[in-house]
Amino acid sequence: MSEEVVYFARHQDPWKAADGTDILKWLWVNERIGIHYAGDGGWEEKNYNRAGKSALRHMMKLNSVPLVVVAAYPGLFNQYHESPRIRIGTSIPHSRAIFFNNIKSVALHIHKEVGIEDFPLPFLIPPPFSTLVKWPSASRAVLAFLNDENIPIDAFESYTGWHLEVVAEEWLRATGSLVRKYYKTGGSMKFFDLVGETVDGHLVLVQVKYKTKQIILERFADVVEEVPNAVGYFIVAQPDGLSSPRGVRTTVVTLGEILNSSAFMEPSVRAWLRRLLSGNLLR
Repeated sequence: MSEEVVYFARHQDPWKAADGTDILKWLWVNERIGIHYAGDGGWEEKNYNRAGKSALRHMMKLNSVPLVVVAAYPGLFNQYHESPRIRIGTSIPHSRAIFFNNIKSVALHIHKEVGIEDFPLPFLIPPPFSTLVKWPSASRAVLAFLNDENIPIDAFESYTGWHLEVVAEEWLRATGSLVRKYYKTGGSMKFFDLVGETVDGHLVLVQVKYKTKQIILERFADVVEEVPNAVGYFIVAQPDGLSSPRGVRTTVVTLGEILNSSAFMEPSVRAWLRRLLSGNLLR
């Protein structure tokens, strides 16, 4: 495999060909993934809308080099009222073809077929909406599962952005720095990844970064200083080159400090970290 990024293919709705063929069942039996967008645009990007262009670009990439694909077929299993299964495989170069009603397709070499009890991650938190997308937030977990490897919980590179946000929130709660949350962790807030309050009602403002620059830290600290009675936490995985900010109400906390804290040395927390990073949430 020439790249570490993993792709996710979602076959959501039942498809029927003009001759009555169940297209999703055909794709499953023939170990292929497929995409379909309005019009008969073939393999020409210019013939599709924005979503179609993106999916077609990914399909062409999968056709050029062997890359890992998590392939879900909920539309197939739902119509037969069966427990869903997901396949994890590698794309087969030069296997592209068009079938039925302009279904663009690439073949897979299947490595594993799983149910939710085997690998819950793609069933519980798949990437939203799109038919065919890159899935960088889950790539490490998928590759580790595929290769039967353990992800080291003390290595910074094991944590993606959303892992850091979850870990930051759990550490703040474990240390008593956060008791209630106002908005979901992460999302589209401009300055903050988490907003909540302390036990005595002070506002808690949090930003989480994998790595950053001093100017970003200073901007965050300045915003914290402008909010009456607020306390700020700037949590960063790789703090190289950072110094304490001007603002006196912002605390810089590193991922290393969190992982080595007494709260995160508890065996139950260490086990939770392994489940979080591996995607094996039920074990």
